[in-house]
Amino acid sequence: MNEHSKKTSDSTDAELLSAKLTHAHDKIIQLFELRLKEHGFSSLIKATPLFHTSLAQILMGQLQNQTSTYKAEDPGEYSLKEIFNLYSLLRIAVFEVLREEGPLSDKQTDLIFNMLQKMVADSADGFEQGIKNQKETQLTINETLEQMDFLFQYSGWGLIIAEPKNHTLLSVNPAFIEMHGYASADELIGKPLSMLIAPESAHEFPGHSHIAHLKDHHHYESIHVRQNGSVFPCSTDVVEVKDRNGNPLYYVANFQDITTLSQANESQSHFLTLARMDLDKLKQERQIREKFVDTLTHDLRNPLSSARAAAELLIRHKEKSDSLDRLAPMIITSIDRADKMIQDLLDANRIRAGQFLPIEIVNCDLKSVVTDALNGLNLIYEDRLVLVADKAIDGFWCCKGLRRVIENLVSNAAKYGSANTPITVSLSQHDQKVEINVHNEGKCIPQSEHARIFENFSRGKSAETGSQKGWGLGLTLVRGIAEAHGGSARVFSAVDAGTTFTIELPLDARPYQPHDESFEGHSR
Repeated sequence: MNEHSKKTSDSTDAELLSAKLTHAHDKIIQLFELRLKEHGFSSLIKATPLFHTSLAQILMGQLQNQTSTYKAEDPGEYSLKEIFNLYSLLRIAVFEVLREEGPLSDKQTDLIFNMLQKMVADSADGFEQGIKNQKETQLTINETLEQMDFLFQYSGWGLIIAEPKNHTLLSVNPAFIEMHGYASADELIGKPLSMLIAPESAHEFPGHSHIAHLKDHHHYESIHVRQNGSVFPCSTDVVEVKDRNGNPLYYVANFQDITTLSQANESQSHFLTLARMDLDKLKQERQIREKFVDTLTHDLRNPLSSARAAAELLIRHKEKSDSLDRLAPMIITSIDRADKMIQDLLDANRIRAGQFLPIEIVNCDLKSVVTDALNGLNLIYEDRLVLVADKAIDGFWCCKGLRRVIENLVSNAAKYGSANTPITVSLSQHDQKVEINVHNEGKCIPQSEHARIFENFSRGKSAETGSQKGWGLGLTLVRGIAEAHGGSARVFSAVDAGTTFTIELPLDARPYQPHDESFEGHSR
């Protein structure tokens, strides 16, 4: 037989075989499934769709084009042994059905064997490639897991993996262990995460867990407790890992100790509070200054008006010597009153600016200085003043400054103490310190006002609501003069004991004076 005749014969056999396969397609499929079940391969029926859908077409394609290549769709789904078993069963099913239809020629039998052999070979190649792909995939997975484990172990944030329902800890990293004050992971593994939540946040934990279950990611802050019982604020980010069906697999979370951040927020809040207080204080000071200016204008007008009136009378009656003798002292007294007001204001501003008052230190007897001051004041306060001093106290002070202290304290005691009751001034020495105490009976000064009454333009509430007028500078000057001597001023007041202002001074104030004799701009 020549070559042309051989090709024609092969083509005829292939066409006849294709026709038989097409006609017997359903029977082959049914018998193949039956054989699969008989040999225990029922589970592989759905795993091998190529044997169920287009078996005849595949066989025909192989017969018509010997060079075409069959490719298994997913050979990795079953083992190599199962592949050979499947094709063996398929071969049996094909021959059994086709022989029932009629005899097969040797050529047709060889074609079927060759076709099935090629399909087995191609499937084996696919299986081998699938195994290779699986190994590469597993290698990539292992590398990724190693990287994740490195991040888990060396992360600066606390990381955990927990059971999704009761949040039993399955894995914890060193940062989480250290954050909560434990020595090793063994102390935490198998324990519920809830044991690390402080009581003040425990009631919120179930709600956060439920939100994490509903959402892809949940962030919240809570209070955690360390092993030693101390607590700290903690920022948490949690993710619930789920399978492809949406069932929870793991509860994964990271934790950050935000103590420093919380402290910064508290500091900022404290700063804002102080700023608001300062602003309120500035507003109060502005109101006080405005009130003070009104008072100052009124008080200065009186001595200046008196001096002006006396001067006008002198001009009118300049020929009368008795008018000069009578009016000249009035003018001097009025001007001195105005000068004292201005000096008090200047000294108060100097104290407010943090500067020393310019005082002149000399050697003097404290008892004599106080006695002279009280003698002048007794003319005003009708012998209400009582001096208690056992002996002379010699030291170095500013006599003029001490007179101003006594005058201001006695004046305050007379204004705000009980009328017609004694005002007692007592002197005492304790080693290298001396004390001047001025006491009066009457309504006490609340404890909350003790520090404030020494501030510029400040008066106690009882003074503000009372009928007595004042600038609120007297006690500021008292404190300033005491501090200029290196001393201090304080007050004690009680309902049953009355009010006592105490001035404490060193026996020698010279070491406490600035070297700059001008005193200008020298900070206390």
